[in-house]
Amino acid sequence: MRKNLTVTFMVVLFVFVSIFAFASDGFDIDTSFYNESFNGYEEKVYLPVLNDNSFPISKTINARIKEDILDMRNDTQNLAIQFNDYEGCNNYYFSSNYRYSMNGDLVSLLVDVYYNTGGAHGNTYLCSYTGNIGGKEIFSIGDLFKDSVDYDTLIKNAIKEIVSYDPYYEGFDDIMESVYKSDISKFYIDESGNIVIYFNPYEVGPYAFGIIEFKIPAENFKDALKTDIYSYITKNTVDKSNLRINGKMYNTENQILFNSDKVLIPLKEITDLMGIKLEKSGDSNYIINGQKLSYTHILNEDYINLDDFFYIKGIEGVYNINDKSISIYIIEK
Repeated sequence: MRKNLTVTFMVVLFVFVSIFAFASDGFDIDTSFYNESFNGYEEKVYLPVLNDNSFPISKTINARIKEDILDMRNDTQNLAIQFNDYEGCNNYYFSSNYRYSMNGDLVSLLVDVYYNTGGAHGNTYLCSYTGNIGGKEIFSIGDLFKDSVDYDTLIKNAIKEIVSYDPYYEGFDDIMESVYKSDISKFYIDESGNIVIYFNPYEVGPYAFGIIEFKIPAENFKDALKTDIYSYITKNTVDKSNLRINGKMYNTENQILFNSDKVLIPLKEITDLMGIKLEKSGDSNYIINGQKLSYTHILNEDYINLDDFFYIKGIEGVYNINDKSISIYIIEK
């Protein structure tokens, strides 16, 4: 069949949403949104844009994220254009969301990527960027440790210890052999004071294992970490938030319910946080933008299915879930 490299229909939307997130820590961030579609290709790309005037490292991280993520996105687009005329090659898709953690002057910015290039399944990928907000360079894993430390061996020994007692890693023998032979390079620092070492799918194991993470408390490396790094990580940890809306952290008063097949969010609290007008009709009906909502009454609170929430007329955005914490990204038109 002849290749047809002409794109027959294209809709391009780029939205730059100015959101002053990180208000509690003085860190300003905006969200850029790319939504391009044509025959056989769709995307929803949310990228963080650090305020250039905030900290010296902002420009460095912005440039790296744009290069890394948009290069992956452009590769997916090019494949869709190249093969859009072949039967069955019409399900190309690319999406990304972001999250972050801060410990003192240390920031870790993570971008979760999902893409499908027409194969049997899509692919997930995590990119992370960690640095000191007062510096200009993105850290490598070695930048966390004192110069004399053999951090690669130290980290692998810590991983070996985790695997020995954590039942989650049962059956990981072959994968662990690959981990021990690999270079340790991908990492981030979470809000609980852990240095998280991770491997993307196929790097040390099959796709079915997903992104493999090992959370190692900084306390384990007390004598090996640089003094300022250890101080930031251990003295400035915060309670993990269970909700982020366009990057800003919240801890909801009513718990978010994670079931096997769905996630339920407290309706009144979520709409209030988002500034969405929630109306009530009669004793039992809620309405948003003229649309009647389906909800569940649990624990003296009204809950809505998170998937259903994004089918409400006038609400556009996406969400992702990581370790029972939800990140919601709403596009403001």
